[in-house]
Amino acid sequence: MRLFYYLSSCDTCKRIAKELPLNDSITQVDIKKNPLTTTQIEDLYQRVGNYEQLINKRAQLYKQRNLKDKNLQEEDYKNLLLEHYTFLKRPIVVFDDHIFIGNGAQTVADAKAFLNEQYGTCFTRSFWCYHHLWYESYYCKSGYAALYRPFWVYNA
Repeated sequence: MRLFYYLSSCDTCKRIAKELPLNDSITQVDIKKNPLTTTQIEDLYQRVGNYEQLINKRAQLYKQRNLKDKNLQEEDYKNLLLEHYTFLKRPIVVFDDHIFIGNGAQTVADAKAFLNEQYGTCFTRSFWCYHHLWYESYYCKSGYAALYRPFWVYNA
């Protein structure tokens, strides 16, 4: 199973979707238009081991209901996930037996590296200087330069 759960109205999800190498083998699911079913939530639970890890504790509804002050059990978290899409921490990448949850920088970097490795498109990034102009280059596994581009370094 290869899925990308996201919220189409979320700018962070949109940015991450552009950053990740999501190809046609990964089904993109907008959780607002297609709310998660009990089966889908239980599948996510099986992958992570508890429902709390799937909860977006920064969601407005979570804060409005003062849920952080309540002693919630696993069944409560499951019910929240079924009740409203904003309770799901997003985005979520499911790729076979691997799962990446949330928008943390390290999580996104790990998902990106993992997907690149799966697709065989791992790139190495390097910087070099030529006539006082710095260049950034990317090399793919076969060794050829995939991209050269200059960038400016400013002294602060």
